[in-house]
Amino acid sequence: MAIVIPAYKGRFLKETLDSIAVQAHKDEFVLYIGDDASPERLDKIVESYQNKVNLVYHRFSENMGGKDLVAHWERCIQLSAEPFIWLFSDDDLMPADGVERVMEALSRPHHQRGYFFRFPLAVIDGENKRIRANRPLEEGSVSCYRLLLDKLQGKIDSAAVEYVFSREIWQSACGFVHFPMAWCSDDATWAAFARHAGGVISLPVQPVCWRNVEGANISNSAGHDKDKLHATILFLRWMRNMFSDYVDDPELISALHHTILRISLHKHYNICGLWGVSMALGRFNKRAAFTTFFRNFRLFS
Repeated sequence: MAIVIPAYKGRFLKETLDSIAVQAHKDEFVLYIGDDASPERLDKIVESYQNKVNLVYHRFSENMGGKDLVAHWERCIQLSAEPFIWLFSDDDLMPADGVERVMEALSRPHHQRGYFFRFPLAVIDGENKRIRANRPLEEGSVSCYRLLLDKLQGKIDSAAVEYVFSREIWQSACGFVHFPMAWCSDDATWAAFARHAGGVISLPVQPVCWRNVEGANISNSAGHDKDKLHATILFLRWMRNMFSDYVDDPELISALHHTILRISLHKHYNICGLWGVSMALGRFNKRAAFTTFFRNFRLFS
């Protein structure tokens, strides 16, 4: 397995690497770190782990994450060749038995078209304190549509680090879905991967800890509101094409309204932005689009 970290920030990188260095089955994985031309000396942090894990460090000469973060993910994965991929992060924490649980899951036969696993997820702050956690996972698999609805309805948090997937799935899905903001790419990508795999297999074990710190995460920073709005409109258009069979599903319409305006955009949009989102929602249901627009229009009056 390839554990791939597209790295830029050094603030929590040592803690992340510590959580990987304690994993069992060290002969079963290679850790790849792709330095996105960081202004920090990430190599100094990484060098002390060379003798602790099988590690490949590569510094790219051009910063790509500031323009297309998903493209940086992809070039980091292309450093590797292993058949299974765990796309991790430079500030999140892996459960101590994470690799062991993945290896156990890979040893069991399953009925799906490809390997796509999901860990439980907990959200932590800058001091490693748990903010919240998703509900415990149950044995079995979940469809791509159910996974997406749970995310859109605000029932679960979702982040790249909770998923382990086969290179076959990544290639058959033509890589990641490229949007200006990572959170939109996350939602679209994992739904697409789950569809290609026939669903996502749950690993009901200890959670991956996803760090969410104000100002440290692009998706959690007010300085990117314009990009969030553009990405949201693209995401709605993508949803209309990917899930055309569900365009009349009231549960989906309700979920999109809940997430797009209340959670994803946090009401940080102007009237033109509201109109753009409403028109994109109109690709699903025109009545829902007009209702969304006029209900929120009063915020600007």
